Amino acid sequence: MQADVGIAMGSGTDIAIDAADVIILNARLHGVLDAYAISRRSYRKMLQNIMLAFLLNGIGVPVAASGLIYPVWAMIAMAGSVTAIFINSLTGHANLFFGAVSGVGSAPPDTAEADA
Repeated sequence: MQADVGIAMGSGTDIAIDAADVIILNARLHGVLDAYAISRRSYRKMLQNIMLAFLLNGIGVPVAASGLIYPVWAMIAMAGSVTAIFINSLTGHANLFFGAVSGVGSAPPDTAEADA
């Protein structure tokens, strides 16, 4: 309980799994390295997205509040900020987005087979 990050294997006890921050479902220790790599990439993306938001909104909001641009342009800049963050998050992983979009409205594989 005093560790910064707790890792439990999926076959561990229930109390270890409840206390863990990361649960590795298979019995391979290489999963710890995979979890570390995923967390590093996620943290870098989070920092990039925060910097994008502060940069775009930190410039756009004061300029709009001062009246130098019309509020409609500030709204468009805010939409551009959200779009830039979204695109940055998907950089290198566009298949996650397109897979989620293509799955909308279709039944999960298990129920589709049961219905047939």
